[in-house]
Amino acid sequence: MGMADPIVEKLQEDKLVIKATQRKRIRAVLIVINALLLSYFTFLLVTSIVDFVKTNLSDGSDDIICINDKSQNTSKNIYDRFIYDYTEINDYALYGNYLYLSDTHVTPTNTYYEDELLLVKLETKPSVVYWKPDTIKLGVSLEQGINLFSITDPGDYIIAKYESPDKISLNNYKYNAYHYNGEKLFSETIFTLPNEKGVRRQITVQGKASSPAIVISVKETTSFPDDYYDFVLIGEGSVKEELSSYKNYKVKYCTSSSPLVEAYLVNSTYCINTTSSEDETIVSSSFINIEGTSNCEKIEGGVYDTFDKDNYIRELGGYIFNAGYGANYEDEQITKASVDIMNHKLNSHAGKITLSIGNKVTFEKIKTILKF
Repeated sequence: MGMADPIVEKLQEDKLVIKATQRKRIRAVLIVINALLLSYFTFLLVTSIVDFVKTNLSDGSDDIICINDKSQNTSKNIYDRFIYDYTEINDYALYGNYLYLSDTHVTPTNTYYEDELLLVKLETKPSVVYWKPDTIKLGVSLEQGINLFSITDPGDYIIAKYESPDKISLNNYKYNAYHYNGEKLFSETIFTLPNEKGVRRQITVQGKASSPAIVISVKETTSFPDDYYDFVLIGEGSVKEELSSYKNYKVKYCTSSSPLVEAYLVNSTYCINTTSSEDETIVSSSFINIEGTSNCEKIEGGVYDTFDKDNYIRELGGYIFNAGYGANYEDEQITKASVDIMNHKLNSHAGKITLSIGNKVTFEKIKTILKF
C-alpha cells in the first residue's frame, strides 16, 4: 500500500495537468472566437456607417437620373438595355417650349447639333423589345428645335443620334444617346396649357455627367406650382381684358415699376408685352418664324450685334439670347435693360417666347398664332 500511494498521487497530478491544459485550450479557443466575433461585428458596424454616409450624406455627384421612378440599379439596367454609345453635349437652352442642344455653346444661330435626331421612350416592361423612335428634323430658326409640347405620351425619353432602322436593328435596338458633360445636375421644367379637364403635361429635362443620358420626363398632372404661370402679361389692352374670362389659365400681371425685371423673374412659357401702339401689330423675335407676326428689328454693330432690339423680346428670351449681358452700348435703353436683368440674373437656361403687341390685338389672335 505504501508504494501505491505515490503512483496514485502521480496519476492524480497528471489528470490535473491534463484538465488544466484542456481549460487553457478551451479558454484560448473562446478568446479566438470572441476576437473573431468582435471583428465581425466591428466590420458590420463600419459597413453600416459607410452605407449610411453614402445614402444620407452623399453629395449625389455619382448618382444617375432614375427612370420612371425606379431605383438607381434598375435605372442603370434600363440605360444599359437601350444605349450602346454616347454623343457628348456641352450646352443646352429652352426657349418657351423648344429645347436646343450643342456640343459647344447654344446661341440663336447655333441651335441644333444634328439635322435629325431620335426621341426614344424608355419602356421598363421586359416584354417590350422595341419602341419605334420618333424622328425630329431640326433647322436653323428657333421654332425648329425640339418641341417639348409635341410629346404627348407620358413616360421617360432619351434623345439619340439619328440612325437608320437597319442600323438600329443591327445594334440590337440600342441607341447612341445624347449625354450631358456638366458635372452638376441641370433640371428645367415647363407645363403645357390645361385641357378642358384641367389636365396639363409636366415636362422635365435633366442631365448630368454621371448619368448615362439626357432624359425628358413627361407626366400628366392637375396640380400647378404656385410660382409657375401660363402667361406673363405686361401692359394694358384687349388681351388683358379677354384673359380675365379664361378661368383655366393662370396669368401673372406685371404692375411694378420695373415690369421687365418682374416678368423675367416669373416662371412661364409665354410673355405678352402690350405696347402703347393703337394697332394690331404683333412682333416676335427675328430668330423665330411665327406666321402672322413681324420679325423684330435687329441691333446693328457693337456687343449686341444681330440681337433683337426690343428689350422685352431679347431679355425675356433668357439664356439663348444672352440675357443680362450687361455691357455698355450706345443705346442707353438697351444698356439699362440688360444691366437690370444682370442684377437679377437667374441660374437657368430657360427663356420665354415673348410677343410685343399693339393694344388692339385680341387674345383669340394670340391663340391662333401660337397654335393652342
